[in-house]
Amino acid sequence: MDSLTLESVASTLASANPNLLLDPTTVAYVHSLLAPYDAIISAATDLESIIAWVPTAFPEAINANIVETLKGLPADDLTNVSSAKTMIINYLVNCVRSFLPDMKDKMLFPWDALQTLNNSAELSFLTQVEQGHNKLPITVCVQQFGKAVPVSDIFTHDVGMEFMAGLFAFTNLSDMKMSVKMFETDLSPFGLVGKPDDNSKSRFAFEDEKTKHTYTIKCGNNKYTFDTPEFMKGLTTGAMWANVDHHTYWSELTTYSVNADGQEIPETLTL
Repeated sequence: MDSLTLESVASTLASANPNLLLDPTTVAYVHSLLAPYDAIISAATDLESIIAWVPTAFPEAINANIVETLKGLPADDLTNVSSAKTMIINYLVNCVRSFLPDMKDKMLFPWDALQTLNNSAELSFLTQVEQGHNKLPITVCVQQFGKAVPVSDIFTHDVGMEFMAGLFAFTNLSDMKMSVKMFETDLSPFGLVGKPDDNSKSRFAFEDEKTKHTYTIKCGNNKYTFDTPEFMKGLTTGAMWANVDHHTYWSELTTYSVNADGQEIPETLTL
């Protein structure tokens, strides 16, 4: 069965909004979440067994719609069995898509999809994602100064999006060469933190003074905004891996409080 391919997932996720910007790792994440269902459905040979299986696999809010549609298909046509398999997979992908946030001109990452799952009890059950969990696995391959990469320099960690952004903000300015994969797909730094000399349109770019901020920081010529200390943890972790002083790679770390008039009051921080 070829209903669940990276291409079909990307197409279905973007079907309702052609302007939706999906990082390839986001597509790979949704694909990995639904792959177990695709494997089970692929083995089905008749419509009756598929209809009987659906209520055992999905929450009632999801399976009722699927079963109603499947019962409208003639059961004696193998073509309809194939159509049923495709319909179920597309329905599941659309369930995830319907909850994805609208980031306008910003890229959507696997952590956005994870947050979507956390906000829906049905989707959390469907994908077996633990509610409240905000970290995903990354595999990092670190190479310094063009040297061959020993096995000890390949790491796998569960991290949040802000940690990953801080790590990329460091590598953008350092001599440390790093590649990152999520769900066997390359994760580029550009959508999260931009290029070393231009971070416009990236997720963590500081855009204007009117937007409320928790923290801001300058890394080289770029200014970023973030909400938790995880960004700094990512940045300092990169410096630790490269065995350099992290203070060289950032300046103007600022936190903000709001006074009684609703104005932001900046306070410079040191580490």
